[in-house]
Amino acid sequence: MLECNEKAIIVRRLFPRADKFIALTRFRGKVRISVGAKSKIHFSPGMLVELHQRGHSKNYYDFCNVRLVSMPVGISDKTIEWLHALLEIVHFFVPAGAGCEALYDFLEWSIFEVPDKDLLMCRLAMMVELMRLLGFYPPENLLCFVRVAFACRLRSVDSEKYAAVHFGSVFDNEADALSIAAKQWVTTCLREHPRYTSFKVAGFFA
Repeated sequence: MLECNEKAIIVRRLFPRADKFIALTRFRGKVRISVGAKSKIHFSPGMLVELHQRGHSKNYYDFCNVRLVSMPVGISDKTIEWLHALLEIVHFFVPAGAGCEALYDFLEWSIFEVPDKDLLMCRLAMMVELMRLLGFYPPENLLCFVRVAFACRLRSVDSEKYAAVHFGSVFDNEADALSIAAKQWVTTCLREHPRYTSFKVAGFFA
């Protein structure tokens, strides 16, 4: 077990306890975290925090020295719906203690680094890529979303410029049909979860 500071993305708060939440970490996967009632941070889903482990009980990792690294700001209502959908899917589809560095890196990148989240097709590309990382392989007509997500993550590519050009060349003539197809495919994947009826992601797919 690593005894060092680790970053975590808050996936869900555990009400009514403000000091406990579920998070996705790079090395431990999805875990329940307790930070103690003395923490002055008001934790919310989507926050990126850095913390240090000081113990481990049966149900929780006990962390201290919590530092807020970043949080989503200045985003549209539609992007907030997308963010909540992204986090809810991670919460329900990633088992406790499971996850991988690739999934964590993708989630952190999607929330804090993607420059075009206010573009619907960009949000859909991230959603299709998330489902692919969770083991669902998209049909051929949706692979353009995967290519956009992959290319935007390459550090040698100007992601903002690439996205603008690629969205224009790939989606202009078929944007409506592709967006409908992507939403339908993701919804089909989500329906495979036994607790699908309790999901709250409907707003993003409307």
